[in-house]
Amino acid sequence: MTCDRGGLNEIQTVDAKSNSHDKLSSEALQKAIASSLNKFDQTDKDKDGFLSLSELNQAPDKKFGAVLAKNIEQIQSLSNDEWFFENDGITKNDLAELNQSARSFPEEMRIARDIRETIERNFRTISGGDININRSELTNAANSSQFSQCDREAMAEGLERFGRIGHKVGNNSRKIKEWHLKEYEGEVAARFRSPINMANDLPK
Repeated sequence: MTCDRGGLNEIQTVDAKSNSHDKLSSEALQKAIASSLNKFDQTDKDKDGFLSLSELNQAPDKKFGAVLAKNIEQIQSLSNDEWFFENDGITKNDLAELNQSARSFPEEMRIARDIRETIERNFRTISGGDININRSELTNAANSSQFSQCDREAMAEGLERFGRIGHKVGNNSRKIKEWHLKEYEGEVAARFRSPINMANDLPK
């Protein structure tokens, strides 16, 4: 979803700055990961295919090695490429998965923010004054000229993720309450916690 919200209000200005920060952080992290992949064999002193904590602490790029070491427990579990416990260290597959997450998180975070902000702002209109929004109501809103094109795009993104945002209520059908939107945005942030934390830890 690409939407020019022209005439940004204060909240949207903050969101735009967050989006820009996420993109810059993502690019810096991807660059650091690419460098680590290039120097993987040089860092892997015992040639076992894993970067241990001690090897990371002696990495050619000491600053990023320290960032990897700080997050080793999360990173070494990313690719599920070990038997039983993921505790032997970071592999090339783990770094590749981390790079994919680093590439994805700015867009996924932006979409989650847009969905939450748009549906929250229009909640009573979409739901007809009810405390829940069902799939049919969101579908109608996403196709209604009553809303701006930008809002309709955000609602369409929400509709694609309806099963993850909404909760089962009453007759087992899924519906969205306002707090579900914040919960979903938090879940997206949690899914990308490793690359987000690492991007924040990068030397400025």
